[in-house]
Amino acid sequence: MDYSDTTIVIPSKNEPAIEKVTKEILKELPSCKVIIVYMGSKPKISSNRVALILQKGKGYGNAILQGFSASKSSITGMMDADGTYDPKDLKKVVSLVREGADLAIGSRLASRRKDSMPFYIILGNTILTLAYRVLYFKNIGDSQSGLRAMSGKFLDSVKLNEKGMSLPTEMNGKAARYGFRIAHVPINYYVRVGDAKFSNKPMYGFKLLMNTIKYRFAD
Repeated sequence: MDYSDTTIVIPSKNEPAIEKVTKEILKELPSCKVIIVYMGSKPKISSNRVALILQKGKGYGNAILQGFSASKSSITGMMDADGTYDPKDLKKVVSLVREGADLAIGSRLASRRKDSMPFYIILGNTILTLAYRVLYFKNIGDSQSGLRAMSGKFLDSVKLNEKGMSLPTEMNGKAARYGFRIAHVPINYYVRVGDAKFSNKPMYGFKLLMNTIKYRFAD
């Protein structure tokens, strides 16, 4: 299948798996484009289908939004560079967008490897996803997943602002509030390659919950 209509955005901050992940995406999605927004070491990748952009500013959301701005495709996907996601699963979310979804989310919680996610992360994600379902009346399986695909209509119409880890939460909230079609599909999830890039997890989870509530009622 041809994926010339698709660009995948990958944020990378000294990720040891970035080259491997990128090569697998190029293999699994023929003719797609990849935008890597990096901080720190520059990925050693040479392909006319890959654009390397030095991140301006800080934060996970900041990198993703910079990549979104550079994408000219009708479908834009996103995936982490740490080896936790399977590039094959990008086909699932892209397919959902082609079928009419504006925001397609890969759901990790039901099909993850047992050792891929600590219990407190599982608990936190479950609480956040349940909170989203109750507040927005939308049945999604994993509100915090970093493997997604979006329609050009969604990205062109919705102003996204979150510069940190709350970007997926903002996307979820605004997609629901503005009446965009949201879909989800089970995906694989593996043990990350390299060290985690954030700490202070209880406060981080609380902030995500507050933002889940915030975007139900305001921008």
